[in-house]
Amino acid sequence: MRKERPSGVPPEWQWRERPPLLSRRFQFSGYSATRDFLDGLTSLSEESGYYPDTSFGTNYVNVTIHPSSSEQLEQKDFDLAVRIDALMPLSPVAQK
Repeated sequence: MRKERPSGVPPEWQWRERPPLLSRRFQFSGYSATRDFLDGLTSLSEESGYYPDTSFGTNYVNVTIHPSSSEQLEQKDFDLAVRIDALMPLSPVAQK
């Protein structure tokens, strides 16, 4: 039986129960905006002590958050996803 999506998961993020993870693809208008996001993500990772898995190209970044301290995602993992969302520029670039 599949669990329901936890209430703390930000709506833009994909949630998986097995293996437990959160993932999201961020789209950008070009490399400069992508680089700014990656720099912000680096600062956030250094501050939080957690480094999510990332892959990126010229105009996108894929971010995957695995459980940071247990075998299940916790509220602090959901909070990290919200903080990563806040790194997006306010311009009307399509986000997926």
